[in-house]
Amino acid sequence: MYESFAQDSWKFRPNLTINYGLRHTVIVPYHALWGNMIVFDPSFYDPAKAVTIDSSTGLIVGTIDPKTGVVLGTGADTLNGMVIPGSGFPSSAINHFPEADPSKFDFSRLFHNVPNHYSDVRWGDVQPRLGAAYQLNSKTVLRAGAGRFITRLGVSDSIFLGGNPPFQPNVSAANGVVDALGPGIGGNTALVVTTQSKAFKNPEAWGWNFTVERELFWKSLLSVGYVARRGLHLQREADINQPTTAVVAANPGVNLNALRPYKGFGSIRETDNVANSMYNSLQIAWNRRYSNGLLFGVSYTLSKSMDNGSNQRDVVPDTYDVSALWGPSEFDARHILVINYLYDLPFFKNRSTVPGKLLAGGKSAVSRSFRPAYRAARPMPATMPASAWTPTLDAGLTANTGE
Repeated sequence: MYESFAQDSWKFRPNLTINYGLRHTVIVPYHALWGNMIVFDPSFYDPAKAVTIDSSTGLIVGTIDPKTGVVLGTGADTLNGMVIPGSGFPSSAINHFPEADPSKFDFSRLFHNVPNHYSDVRWGDVQPRLGAAYQLNSKTVLRAGAGRFITRLGVSDSIFLGGNPPFQPNVSAANGVVDALGPGIGGNTALVVTTQSKAFKNPEAWGWNFTVERELFWKSLLSVGYVARRGLHLQREADINQPTTAVVAANPGVNLNALRPYKGFGSIRETDNVANSMYNSLQIAWNRRYSNGLLFGVSYTLSKSMDNGSNQRDVVPDTYDVSALWGPSEFDARHILVINYLYDLPFFKNRSTVPGKLLAGGKSAVSRSFRPAYRAARPMPATMPASAWTPTLDAGLTANTGE
């Protein structure tokens, strides 16, 4: 990660100050030191090498070579579309996992000379910032600001690029019986993988605010402001191997794995930064600065947060239609009231006595936050499109069998 910035403050007039700046962020995605991460990339999936799926059981037809993952005698590839970033395993990898040992396995075909971090580096994340403060009179100040902000995502706890086949073999059942996942058929089950988008833009937000501050009686300050934030490229997940409801309806009785776009795979859970959000709020605060042993503050926020993906583990119910997802955020809180105070205790102020020396300066401090116990429910359309019910068609169970 590389950061550069420039900022300046300009006192345009005695009662007007302007602050402005520019930040440039370059975030290089994570990579595996030993090369033991793998993704699914649709652009490398070759339909000519697709495996054959039994329409009744959902299993891969044929005998699979455990050293390569290729179906013997057919050329069909159970790892079709899987990509190991980089151009080859580093020499140190053989000491850490067996798949890097060419005498035991041969997965060289999965290297396609893509960067070892796989996802694209975003070079154009320029973030302008602007703020202004204007003194209207001796007791009133107007403030305004706006800017663009970029963040870096941490390591995901739901997408495991190092936990995919062939590094972490797994077995799965789609609309089947888990008890049937014995050693005899485990190698012929559809693979369940998690992956990351090649584009994977960095999450960003545009924030802006306007505030009026007024000095009041009792050495206090009243602040009334409008604060807004627009979130873009927020993280969300989808099963990119989900069959459409039309395909499922046209093939009654056919196992789900035989209807998926990418044969040989069960669900392919892909994380991508494609969600959006919008936050608007009225923020009011009344604060008294510390004086004569008393400090207090009261603040109230009236806000509304909307989005179509409140957290990174949100998996969209219909990969092909996300129009019904926009609604109140899962963390939306319409009303928030916070009260706090700090008060010097009136006793033990005489420092010449033993109690005064031990307990002098005692203070009472309290902070209380109040908000409604309910949360707004995400509204659902009066007429639900058939595509929104696809989760009931994609029941699957997965078990890890790897190291």
